[in-house]
This record gives sequence, C-alpha cells and structure tokens, in this order.
Amino acid sequence: MPLAEAAQTGYMFGKGIYFTDCFSKAAAHCIGPNKQQVNRSFMVLSEVALGDMHKAYAPHQFKKSAPMYCHSVYGVGLQKPKSVGIRDLCQPGPDYLPNELTYDKPNACFLNMGKIGDNADLEEMPSGQNPPDLKFNDFVVYDESQVKMRYFVDFDIILKN
Repeated sequence: MPLAEAAQTGYMFGKGIYFTDCFSKAAAHCIGPNKQQVNRSFMVLSEVALGDMHKAYAPHQFKKSAPMYCHSVYGVGLQKPKSVGIRDLCQPGPDYLPNELTYDKPNACFLNMGKIGDNADLEEMPSGQNPPDLKFNDFVVYDESQVKMRYFVDFDIILKN
C-alpha cells in the first residue's frame, strides 16, 4: 500500500493496490525512462480477492477503502481481453481450460490470454455519462490481505522502431 504521505498523483481511484487484466498495460509500466531496443522487465502475477466490486466509470478519489458494501473498485476501461483466451492455472495442463465448475470457485487462478476487444461492461454505464478515461481496466484493493503474490515473471520487452 502507498504510504499516507505519498503524493496523490497517478491514483485514479485513491491510494490502493492497482491491478489490470491486460498484459500490455502492465508491461508499459515496466519500461523505464531509458528505453532500449530490448528492455529486461519483471512482473508479479498475483491472486487478488476482489469480492463485490464497485464499478467506476470515471476517476474518484476513494479515501482508504472501496465504497460501503464493496471489497474493491473496478475501473471500467474501454477495452479488455476477450474471454475466449482465459486459462485457469489451477486446472490440469497443457491447456489449463476452465470449466463451468471453476468460474465461481475461490481457488480458481485465471490468466487471460485473449486478444483485446471492446469492453461489454460499458453497456451497464449510466446513460448520459461520458465514456471512461481508462483505455484498459483497473482493479483496486485497499487491503494488502486481499493480495497473494504467486508468480515472479522475468521477460524482455523488444521495442520495434
């Protein structure tokens, strides 16, 4: 969690722990200011207990927690990975395909490998509201006990000219 005295800049939904379901968004945060042709990068894949999510279509500075009766904030983006590529790492390999019994189980560990497409969750946006500022989804929790780091990933990002 960010320290209470940390600057407020960059926190669309307050000071929490931010996650995304889009690898390219997360990878963009891995590239430092000295962009090289090949950038060695690191990422942590985590299990996050989102519970009941508050859908936020616009930035809002939540102080120390999600709104009442919610466990997390879902910053709805314009695009998200299509569910056709979802994998459950708790299922037997090599395909790791989820089945109808795993979607609602607390021990499911989903990794989305689908292509990016329009976010169907925008259909629930209140009428008259402007489209979100987010290109991709954000998921925010405000309690470290909701996060379990599972995998440390070491990879290279190769920039094209």
